[in-house]
Amino acid sequence: MTVLIIDTSYLIYRSYFAYSNLTSNGLPTGAFFGFSKAILNLVQEYNPQELIFTNDTAKPTWRHEVLVDYKAGRPEIEQAMIQQIPIIKDWTAKVSKNFFSQDGFEADDFIFTAANEILKLEPNSEILIFSSDKDLYQLLIYPQVKFIRTKKASSETELFGREEFRLKHELEPEQWLDYKTLVGDNSDNLKGLSGVGPKTAVKILQEIGFLKELFEALGLESKGFSSKPELAKSADVVAKFLENPKNMTLIEKIKDNQELLRQTYHLATLQNVPETRVDLGGFNLTLGISDFEKFNFKSLATIVQKISAEQLNKQESLF
Repeated sequence: MTVLIIDTSYLIYRSYFAYSNLTSNGLPTGAFFGFSKAILNLVQEYNPQELIFTNDTAKPTWRHEVLVDYKAGRPEIEQAMIQQIPIIKDWTAKVSKNFFSQDGFEADDFIFTAANEILKLEPNSEILIFSSDKDLYQLLIYPQVKFIRTKKASSETELFGREEFRLKHELEPEQWLDYKTLVGDNSDNLKGLSGVGPKTAVKILQEIGFLKELFEALGLESKGFSSKPELAKSADVVAKFLENPKNMTLIEKIKDNQELLRQTYHLATLQNVPETRVDLGGFNLTLGISDFEKFNFKSLATIVQKISAEQLNKQESLF
């Protein structure tokens, strides 16, 4: 079974700017048109059996309770985009039973939760995620998970999975949280260790494996950090790192900023959202055609009819 999970907030934002001048019935509709067109294209290309939507809300999340300035500095959402969000949510609710959004949590928490839930129910599923949020790379610990990425200077897409991650970042997906903790994340206003950039962070983690073992070797509180035993470095290897005179300044920085590092790690960690249940009953794009007709999206209605005909032919060929 192939499951397609959509970061709705990301796709709305992207679609809005791609079709910013499109209107229908005197209303801005570019975000809705671009959003639904992208979904139809993805369904045609990857032929999923399940379609899941996740969405941020305007309310603060649990991360804001930990860090008041979390995501501070992001630009305000334009009113014309806000107007279209209810329309898009209404369409997604018609075509799929799986739309997850709740005050206190982010879309990526729901993506994380849904992926874990699906792999419990259907371990052999292929999970395709459409999102630009790199926090979600935490899910690449599963070989069944892949990201759909748009190729540069092209409308074509490609899959980015565990092996692609290793080649690009020279780390294991299990080390991604440690990497983000060291370098921080400007988009979320999360601070890392001063003076440690991507190359330095990779080098540190290639040498020590995980921050958990490093903190323990330094006698620092390591609660909250995690590691994978089979990928962790031995105590002797970590000890040699600590004994290297070249690392003295870094080690002192880690000691001085241990609370900051714990906080960044915690905030970057995706959380399971309680009582989230995925409905594996499939989806039906034809139920959203009336919305396309309402806004005169004739081309999209035609695509849905084509997809439905193809799916029907596949089902009939099984008998």
